[in-house]
Order: sequence, then structure tokens, then C-alpha cells
Amino acid sequence: MSIAQAQITCVIADDHPAVLDSVSRVLAAHGIGVLAAARDGEDAVRAIQEHEPTVAVVDLKTLTVLTRIKPGGGPDGMAWGR
Repeated sequence: MSIAQAQITCVIADDHPAVLDSVSRVLAAHGIGVLAAARDGEDAVRAIQEHEPTVAVVDLKTLTVLTRIKPGGGPDGMAWGR
């Protein structure tokens, strides 16, 4: 399966509801499946572990709690970037 054929899925984490809503709508409009939206780091960890998205969009304040998810913990591993 090529990257173009693969469904990209995403979990979004941000403490601002307007950001969650806006980012969710933009991603969905571009064909990215938004699996969950989390308002804090604890919810982000749970959502990522439960849904195993291909991508997680996380604001910097929330990012520190995600260090508890070790790279490679998901089916395809995890990549960290800015």
C-alpha cells in the first residue's frame, strides 16, 4: 500500500477548545481521520494508546506528558518532530 492509499489517522491535543475544533476541521477537510481530541496531557496519552493513530498533533505544553509513551511502543513506532 502506498502512502497516498494509506488512511492517515490523528489524535489532537491542545488545552484551547477553539484550536481543537479548528485543527480537527482542517485535518478532516484534507482527508485525515481525527480519532480523538484531548484537552490535556493525560487525555492525550489515553487517546494515543487507545486509538494508535499514525500521527499525533500535540501543543508544546501538553508534549511533556507524552514522554511516558516510549518510541516504538505503537505498531509502527513513533517519531518526534516540531
